[in-house]
Amino acid sequence: MQKLSKEDIAFIDTYLKNSDIVFSDIRIEMVDHVASEIESIINEGDNRDFYYIFKDYMVKNKVDLLKDNHKYYKACDKKILRALVKNVFSIKAVFILITTFLSLFFLNKFLELNLFFQVLRALPFVVFLLFAGVYRFIGRNKNMRFSSIERIAIYFILIGQIINLYFQGLIFRKMVLSEQSLQITIVTSFLIFSLVLLMQVFFQFKKEYHLKYKSVL
Repeated sequence: MQKLSKEDIAFIDTYLKNSDIVFSDIRIEMVDHVASEIESIINEGDNRDFYYIFKDYMVKNKVDLLKDNHKYYKACDKKILRALVKNVFSIKAVFILITTFLSLFFLNKFLELNLFFQVLRALPFVVFLLFAGVYRFIGRNKNMRFSSIERIAIYFILIGQIINLYFQGLIFRKMVLSEQSLQITIVTSFLIFSLVLLMQVFFQFKKEYHLKYKSVL
């Protein structure tokens, strides 16, 4: 059974990269798929040069192949959600949640109420900025981008919007903070907990991709 050469594989990869398939994990999957299809065509008796077989294949299948890009994003979302659910029910997650809540609860005892409210409002954004810094200086790879890792940022942004709306709502309704401090502490604890879980998933995926694709990193 005839196999494509490394040069042919590299040609497919470059073509897909130039077609805006920017995420390396998605592109590698597509390269494998296209290479397998072309090898099947060759082994069925097509004796033309690789370039012409590839060109005809892409003319027929490029649109559908690029549309399939969306199914990879859906798979990424499912993968992230599965990892989050798995982490939520871990002993480490329970420890993080309890520690976060108790830290904020006792902080409330030592800080003046308005200052405590400002701290609660700022903490989730501190965690958010921490993740942004970690991704900027540690998580990003100049040569390879991974879809699941970058889509985690969407969840961070979503939680950031929820945080903003929640605290803006408190200010708008002019809630009596002394009567709502426990509720605010609980909600903030869960928001920070969600961000920490996302950071855990980020590092898990980073390690997974490094092991899986280290030969091409």
